[in-house]
Amino acid sequence: MIEKQLQNISQLSKAYQSELYIVGGTLRDLILGRQYSDFDFAVKGASILAKQYAHATKSALIPLDTTPGRETFRVVIKKDLYFDFSELQGNSIEVDLSRRDFSINALAVSLPNFIKGTKKYIDPHNGESDIKNKVIRVLPGSIFSKDPLRMLRAFRFMSVLEFQIESNTLKKIKTLSPKINQVSPERIWNELNLLLNSKKASPSIQAMGDSGLLKSIFPELYIK
Repeated sequence: MIEKQLQNISQLSKAYQSELYIVGGTLRDLILGRQYSDFDFAVKGASILAKQYAHATKSALIPLDTTPGRETFRVVIKKDLYFDFSELQGNSIEVDLSRRDFSINALAVSLPNFIKGTKKYIDPHNGESDIKNKVIRVLPGSIFSKDPLRMLRAFRFMSVLEFQIESNTLKKIKTLSPKINQVSPERIWNELNLLLNSKKASPSIQAMGDSGLLKSIFPELYIK
């Protein structure tokens, strides 16, 4: 069923002359051999393509982000299968990947190649190697400053995937941890909830404490 759905999406994207890529967590979970039920797509004109596909399949359409230039829409095929269409950032998939959070999420493959079963990914930041070595590495640039929630997300991935955060990424978190207070409590709680519901939460919480991020989120715990 999934292959047929993907072929239909591929055909629809050709009608809009938009190169469509599978990106991020879908490929990460594929490399890890983990079960996945969601597909993340990056494409120019994501909102139009998502609306057209939802209409064609009579599926629910959920806007996840309506910020101009960053639109993301979810098409829910059934309870355990959905597709997220996100607007391609920049003029190429390489630029889009460079604006993501960690190397393990900065991989892509065109949808036609994915359907063919290719294992050759667009991987400008050596994400496949980091996935296989179970390493969480922040991408170059001001990734944490632009969205400080990504610091907390590093520990969530550490917990859920049972990976380790590499030393330079931890150093950046220690330096920038106070910036987490720029993030809304709702977004912070959502990440914490995902982390705490994982089976291996304790090491991540300890690492958060060592990095200073836990103190920035819950300063009252450190009052003597």
